[in-house]
Amino acid sequence: MALNLDTGFYFSLRDLASAIWRDLAAGHAVETVLGALGGHDPLVDDATRLIDRIQSEGLMQLADAAVAPQGEPSVMAFVASGTTSLAIDSYDDLRDLVMTDPIHEVVEEVGWPVRREDA
Repeated sequence: MALNLDTGFYFSLRDLASAIWRDLAAGHAVETVLGALGGHDPLVDDATRLIDRIQSEGLMQLADAAVAPQGEPSVMAFVASGTTSLAIDSYDDLRDLVMTDPIHEVVEEVGWPVRREDA
């Protein structure tokens, strides 16, 4: 799960998508992660679209400084096991709750999470 606190949307990353997320968060370069997919062209295209979406949704951005990742990218194990499905789903059903400011948007007598009507 990934949550964008600026928009209130949260995302479920499943199967290969979760491995791509972990590899990028661990400091593997985009090119390394895509290269670890073993040249499966449709899969590389899907992974590229996923990475673009992760960036466009504000969940992750490219780092200026390189981080030394440990070990091989985990996407290699997924592809080796035959897992090639990748899915990302977005949800906004908790958006109002996530976007509520618990300090400024409450009715003091009632408490949180009751939003003030004038907020």
